Amino acid sequence: MAENLRLNASLREGRGKSCVRKMRQNGLIPGVVYGRRMDPIPVSIVASELAPILRLSDYETELIDLNVDNNEPMDVLVKEAQFDHVGTELLHIDFFRIIRGTKLTLDVPVVVHGTAPGVKAGGMLQHNMRIAKIKCLPRNLIHEIAVDISVLEIGDSIHVRDLAVPETIEILEEPQRTVVTVLARKGEEAAVIEGEAGETEAEEENE
Repeated sequence: MAENLRLNASLREGRGKSCVRKMRQNGLIPGVVYGRRMDPIPVSIVASELAPILRLSDYETELIDLNVDNNEPMDVLVKEAQFDHVGTELLHIDFFRIIRGTKLTLDVPVVVHGTAPGVKAGGMLQHNMRIAKIKCLPRNLIHEIAVDISVLEIGDSIHVRDLAVPETIEILEEPQRTVVTVLARKGEEAAVIEGEAGETEAEEENE
């Protein structure tokens, strides 16, 4: 298993808009650490140290060793990163403290891999479920659920019950829920229906 990401933080004492504005001007990002059986801890983080983590596509499922004022590091996940209306400037960040040995419930992306033969044949891929809720221990955390669509023909589907994940992962979704399916395009569906109707009429005439 890969090591956790590491991040340093300082206890934040000042409050209010003027204090937060001054922090940002000095290259600091205000944040809060939440968790079970603990009071929220206001912190500040150097923006340049935080930026590489937020550039990761799966940063919300990356375990981080957060060191506040050189105390014992805490295992945390990014709970929410708040950006400005343009989406470029980070304004605030929330962390959630993880308790080792206690299972997590969180959302992970469902990512499609491969090319479906049905799509090559003219079908249309419909990706119905892009996020799945899972439950697992922190050490077994996964960043995505991969879905191999390389065997799907037109009319085929993959459901939650078909997803391949480690035994340590519990998917908290309805087993019959459709994840992806390959649909025939409307013109092709009409052609199939007309063809079937023609075959039926021919059979009736021959009877």
